[in-house]
Amino acid sequence: MTTHIDGVTRKEFRAVCPRTRLQWAKVYSRATANTARAFLREAVGKLDIRAVQVDGGSEFMAAFEEECRALGLPLLVLPPRSPQLNGIVERANRTARVECWSQYRGELTCAAMNEALAAYLDYYNNRRRHRSLGMKTPAEFARMIEAAA
Repeated sequence: MTTHIDGVTRKEFRAVCPRTRLQWAKVYSRATANTARAFLREAVGKLDIRAVQVDGGSEFMAAFEEECRALGLPLLVLPPRSPQLNGIVERANRTARVECWSQYRGELTCAAMNEALAAYLDYYNNRRRHRSLGMKTPAEFARMIEAAA
């Protein structure tokens, strides 16, 4: 997702578990295969990732594809101009724009924005209840699924 605030552009990568809605996200100054690869490495440590679905942007080439192979993660590339196939992430992006970025008044450095994003993700994953999850938080829902397995 691209964020524009006061003439400054930042690129936000977001991973969303389609089952639990748990999220991990990070802001970078630009979107490249290497920043996508760095994000994937961090996301694997935060979420139980079994496959990766991307919108086909040019940042998802070369180093990112190699990282997916190295981690044994299937990479699914969506056709161009098909946001309807990526609904969960598109909805997560919209929610982040409304609940996080529309209210953000901090510095426009990646470090400051990532600090605000981390606080938002803590709220989203651990305190924000979701109708789609039976009014549980994503973390509660994930624990429930794990206990049932």
